[in-house]
Amino acid sequence: MRRSPCSWALLMLTLSLPTAPVSALTVLDQDHFEGSMIYGAQSDFYLFMAQTFTVGISGDLVQVGVELVRGPTTTTPMEMQIRSVDGSGAPTGTVLATTSVEAAAVSDDFYAIGEVFFDLSSNPITAASGDRLAIVLMSPSEGVYVWVAAATSGPYGGGNAYHDQGAFGNDETFDFSFRTYMLVPEPAPVALVVVGLGGLLLRRSRAR
Repeated sequence: MRRSPCSWALLMLTLSLPTAPVSALTVLDQDHFEGSMIYGAQSDFYLFMAQTFTVGISGDLVQVGVELVRGPTTTTPMEMQIRSVDGSGAPTGTVLATTSVEAAAVSDDFYAIGEVFFDLSSNPITAASGDRLAIVLMSPSEGVYVWVAAATSGPYGGGNAYHDQGAFGNDETFDFSFRTYMLVPEPAPVALVVVGLGGLLLRRSRAR
């Protein structure tokens, strides 16, 4: 079977395309913001508070949202770490990434608690669907941050809340109010054009 000039041109263009995607899109992965709210204080009493979670979408973890409020005199930045998780599902001491937010970015009004974004885009963590990680909020040297826990019809199924003394409150009904955001690849626009042209050429060939 002889190929038409258009078919050869399409084949050569396809072979010349880059094999890797040229763009990416940030998408919401885990979302545990719904339900009634309870509050837990974090000060120098706890070395850390943590929430483990299960990755649902393969990609790069680039952002974590946590509902926080700070004490009115707190000026120390809030540090967040992403850590690995051991076989029992608890956070380990292995830190995969660290970032922080300034105190001014966190509301000091308990009636205006909002989602605080921790940016990991400069040091993203590549993870696959089913991987388990831990969001760890480090205790500041001074002042108080208060985190929000969400209680839905059941606990967050992909993980549990912890502090440095074990599972938070020994009650698995409550977990952090949090969201995770993944950077995932998008198809290259040129590749989409080629697929479209291929479909048109195939249709013309069949019509003949």
